[in-house]
Amino acid sequence: MDITRWPSLEGIENVAHEGYLVKGLGMRSKKRYFVLDGVSLQYFADDSLAEMKGELCIKDAQLSIFSGTTAKGYYFEILVPQNNPSEPGTMRRYTVNATTLEERAKWCLCLAQNIL
Repeated sequence: MDITRWPSLEGIENVAHEGYLVKGLGMRSKKRYFVLDGVSLQYFADDSLAEMKGELCIKDAQLSIFSGTTAKGYYFEILVPQNNPSEPGTMRRYTVNATTLEERAKWCLCLAQNIL
């Protein structure tokens, strides 16, 4: 995929992987365009990258892969450490869904390579 066509990627230097994933479960799920840049995982409303919806620092994060598939896709979770002094060691859980087994494997490999 040629990422040079998006001018807003100019400030993102080390893109390891990018593409659509569904963030969340059930009625609250949203299709988002994700860009992995080092320990930064950003997600946008779409692939125009015009509207960033959020950013996760995946340093020291953990991955949890659901075995197999469900009728609705290929899920995995990203557990991100929270900087909350009153609750040390707490993690925030982000559940995401890839459309194929291969895409989930690619995302998990790229994420694992960037988690320090």
